[in-house]
This record gives sequence, C-alpha cells and structure tokens, in this order.
Amino acid sequence: MKHKKNSRGLLAALGFTLIVSLFLSVQNASAQLELKVNDSINIKFGVLYQEQADWTQNPTNDTYAQNIFIRRLRFILKGQITPNLSFFFETDNPNLGKASGSPPTKTISSGFMTADAYLTWRIADPLMFDMGLFIIPACRNCATNAALLMPIDYGAYTYSSSVGIQGANGRDTGAQARGYLFGDHIEYRVGIFQGNRSAVNNPLRAAGRLQVDLLDPEVGFLYTGTYLGAGKVLALGAGYDIQKDYHTYATDLFLDHPLGPGSVTAELDYMIFDGGSVIPTLLKQHDWLTQAGYYISAVQVMPWFKVEEKRVDSDHTLNEERYQLGVSYFLLGHNVSLKGGYGRVHQEKTGSANLFTFQLQGYYL
Repeated sequence: MKHKKNSRGLLAALGFTLIVSLFLSVQNASAQLELKVNDSINIKFGVLYQEQADWTQNPTNDTYAQNIFIRRLRFILKGQITPNLSFFFETDNPNLGKASGSPPTKTISSGFMTADAYLTWRIADPLMFDMGLFIIPACRNCATNAALLMPIDYGAYTYSSSVGIQGANGRDTGAQARGYLFGDHIEYRVGIFQGNRSAVNNPLRAAGRLQVDLLDPEVGFLYTGTYLGAGKVLALGAGYDIQKDYHTYATDLFLDHPLGPGSVTAELDYMIFDGGSVIPTLLKQHDWLTQAGYYISAVQVMPWFKVEEKRVDSDHTLNEERYQLGVSYFLLGHNVSLKGGYGRVHQEKTGSANLFTFQLQGYYL
C-alpha cells in the first residue's frame, strides 16, 4: 500500500512538472533585458529557477523521503562599468522548502544569500584579474555553470572540501589572475583566497587551474556542461587547491562534438582530497566522476548517465559508489529544460538505496 501511494505521488509530481514545462516552452527566452548607458556602460538582468522533486530511499527500513522544493533561485546582475572593468552579482536561495536531518526539518524561509560577487579588470585577453567572492578554480565540474549542466546536478563529491574550509558551495573570497594564450587555446587561473580561518596563523588558501583546448577554445568565467550540438570542444585540465597541509588535486577531460544526427558530450573528473589538520574530518580520498550523454537534435532530447566513486584510504567502510541514468528535454536549450533520473547509491556501511529525481529549469540571462 505504501509503495502505491509513493507511485501516485511520483506520477502526480511528474504530471505537474510536464504541465508547467509545456507552459514555459512557449515563452521567448532569446531577448536580453538590459539597461544601456552607452557602448561601455550597461547592466543586464537574469534569473535561474530550478524546481526539483526527489524520492530518496532509506536502506534500513525501505521507506522513501519525499521532497518537492526549490533547488536554486538566483537573481543575476552583470554589467560593464568601464571598457575594462565589469562586475557580476548573483543571489541564491538554495534548497528552499527541502526537509533534511533526523527527524526531518523543512527549511522554508532561509532568506537570500550572496552566491557570487566579483569585479573583473581586463587588461588584455592574456591578463585579467577577478576580485571578490567566486568559484575556486580547481576542477571543471567545480567551475561549470549550474544553469548549463548536462545532468541534474553537480557531482556528489565535487565540493567535498567546501564546508570544512569555510567556503560556500565551492566559493571563497579572494583574487585571481586569469588569461588566455595561443589563440585562446590555453587558459590559466591562479589565485589566493581567504580559506579556513579557524587558526590565527593559518596561511591563505591558494588555488589554480590550467586548461588546454585542442579544438574550439572556451572563453568565459564558467564552463558549459553541454553545448547541445553547438560546439566542437576537447579540453584537458588540471587544478589544485591548497592551504597549509590541506590539499585537493584534480585532473579532467571534456569532450563535446557533433556526431551523426546529434552530438556527444562526455566528461571525466578525478580528484584527490586530503583535509590534513585544516579539515580533519576530510580523510584522504580518491574521487571519480564520469558522465556522458547524446543529444538528439531533432527532438531536443538527451539521454545521459553518470557514475561516481569515492575511495577513502584509511577507512574503506566510508567508500561509496553512485550510478544515475537520466533523460533531459531541452525545450528551449538551457533556458527551459526538464530532467529526470534514476539513481542507485551504494555505501559500504549502510548498503544500497534508490533515488528518483525530477527537475524543471527556467533560465534567463
């Protein structure tokens, strides 16, 4: 009887999502809302809205935690102050309405937070400086735009160090130099950040990244998760994030290329975390993220899969594997999309559990 109720709730939520997505699909998302003073001074406005529903199984009693909530609600401002100085500001109200914990507690009024706030001083393409609060440049998945993801969300282990190092979803305050060389085919980022301040004598946090684009160059502050047939990209990247004896090292490979009646997207991220004395709860571990999908242009549908693995050196009972199969329907590209996925999580300590997730996205920028 319990499973029938869960099934009816799942179908009802999916039906609601389909109705809303069809409504949104007729909206024109191609125009840009902008205040323009002249060719050098302007302000642009945007929004990211992600409604999400998930059913997460408890492996000990075979029940499901059910949630319908706002995964991300962001208001975006970006603009040009002078020909060489631009800004980006973004708020967020993540997981609004989601219940978590034991016993579960629903968060319905967490309030807006500043997700990103930074200035970019561009001297030339080979040299620019970013200052403020922004994503640490460690791995590709870390620095992919949340509105341009291929699957439903980031890797489960991508931001494993964020809380312990007193960051926020991979972000920290600081400054970095960034630039593009050799026809924009080589990108570098190197910066210093606030990091963990739990000890007076903690040094600053240092992070950097190097990416080589073997086909089309990628230029921009954040990466694209899938180009939906519009790109020919083969990128190799490596990055680091260190503070005192804490470190993260990352390598990644990304491919996006037309193939047959559509295009293929594939990504591999490998990260080594070691919290040291800065984050003693973050044991040394090796984490993998592999994801790939095929975009069928004629119907704007993309089946995809995602495989993740965490291997802890000192305690194998903390090891995990995650598998997810899904389909994304890009009604208006990334501006309006509907995604659904079935996942399986296996933890050495607790066993295996199922996860069903659906997401509706509206994005305008």
